[in-house]
Amino acid sequence: MSAVHPRISVVMPVYNNERYLRTAIESVLSQTFGDFEFIVISESDTSSESRSIIDSYADGRINHVRNESRLGMIESLNVGLKLAKGELIARMDADDVCLPNRFARQLEYLDRHPDVGIVGSSCRIVDDSGSTVSIDTRPGKAVVCRWMSLFGPPLSHPSAMARTQVIRQISGYDPRVICEDYDLWIRALEVTEIENMPEILLVRRVHDKSSTLLQQERVDCTHIGLSQRILASLLKRDIDVETVRMLKGDERGIESGSDAQRITGLLRELFEAFVKRHGVSPSDARMVRAEVAWRMCKLGVSMFKRDPLVGIRILAAGLRFSRFSFPHIARKVVRRMATKRKTKTAIGVLANLTG
Repeated sequence: MSAVHPRISVVMPVYNNERYLRTAIESVLSQTFGDFEFIVISESDTSSESRSIIDSYADGRINHVRNESRLGMIESLNVGLKLAKGELIARMDADDVCLPNRFARQLEYLDRHPDVGIVGSSCRIVDDSGSTVSIDTRPGKAVVCRWMSLFGPPLSHPSAMARTQVIRQISGYDPRVICEDYDLWIRALEVTEIENMPEILLVRRVHDKSSTLLQQERVDCTHIGLSQRILASLLKRDIDVETVRMLKGDERGIESGSDAQRITGLLRELFEAFVKRHGVSPSDARMVRAEVAWRMCKLGVSMFKRDPLVGIRILAAGLRFSRFSFPHIARKVVRRMATKRKTKTAIGVLANLTG
């Protein structure tokens, strides 16, 4: 490792993560790419066991920083950002696991894509015992990440590797915002591009002491507020919270067919405003169209259960909205509708729509 300027600075806050901490540290130290510094920030009241685990490693790449007072995760991340000497910053959580080639693959990607300032990856989500719960795959291309950022974080925070200059240009994390990652990505998109790699490079652990789970209600409210702000900016008018929830995919607020058709119309309006504001090329617009169409189709599938006629109309609108992606979206619709009782219905609906 270059003692003065490593390629990568890994930043990991720690607060009483002793159960998973050793596994997390060793997954970083065993990376196939080794030119990094590992900045570990422990809270002032972190358990002695956690600190002992950190200090048990004699690896010179580890810089164990002990907060003198309780700062919280967001401020601890900013401490790490200020200390970082690398040209790239890799996020890491103390209960997650990096796959051995994570740093090598993300570094290679950023070297090949100089216009991309932040790259994430797919993640395997596991529970307390390490059993796989799901696979978290985010949109890959920059234009689709930018579109998806209207509704939520376009990448998984712990999987992110970013150019240090980009993060410093936007002044790092805002400690006033509980959804520090979503806020950071929104601000980063003003100065750079974000993309995701399709391969799984991180194992994310979700358990009853996960910081996100412990603050889920506050996180959800902040997500809504951030989306509300950027959607209103794009539409150039105020937008109410319930409408934002429905646009984000929360169908509980959709009480009638008119609600569903209003959301479908808003998605079209957002698409047109997005393409105009960002000067989206025709080829990139097709990718965004596919995402809009899929949102419409998911809404159509949901409405089909309550009002088949409205559901079919919305499905038709979605499938026609992105004719270039029709076969792919149609297959996804069939999979979504194809429960044991609805397989024939799904195929019948699509046959009528393509008739």
